[in-house]
Amino acid sequence: MLVTTMLVTTLILIGCETEGDREVMTTGDAGISNESVQQKVHEEPNFEAMVLDKNELTITVSPTKSTEQQYILGTTGVDYSAQVGDVVRVWTTGQYEDSYPSRGVATKIDQVK
Repeated sequence: MLVTTMLVTTLILIGCETEGDREVMTTGDAGISNESVQQKVHEEPNFEAMVLDKNELTITVSPTKSTEQQYILGTTGVDYSAQVGDVVRVWTTGQYEDSYPSRGVATKIDQVK
C-alpha cells in the first residue's frame, strides 16, 4: 500500500508545472547569466529557420525544412540582430514545451541571409 501511494504521489508531482516554470519557458530567464548561456551553445545549430515574429523577450521561427512546425523561443541574454523575414541559424537548450507552437529557449541566433 505504501509503495502504491508513493508511486501515485510521484506521478502526480511529475505532471505538475508551476507558473514559474512556464515563465522560464516563455522568456528564457531563470537567472541564467549570459556567460552560462553561452556555455550551453553547441557547435552545430539545432536548425535553420525563418523569423516570423519577434519582440524584446521572444522570437517566433519556422524551420526552413518544416513549414508546419513553429517555435517561440525565449531570447533573454541572447544577442542577435535578425528581423522578421530573415533566415537564421538557431541554437537552443534542446528542451521544448509540448505545445503549438512549441516553446523553448534560444542560446544563440546567427543571421544567414
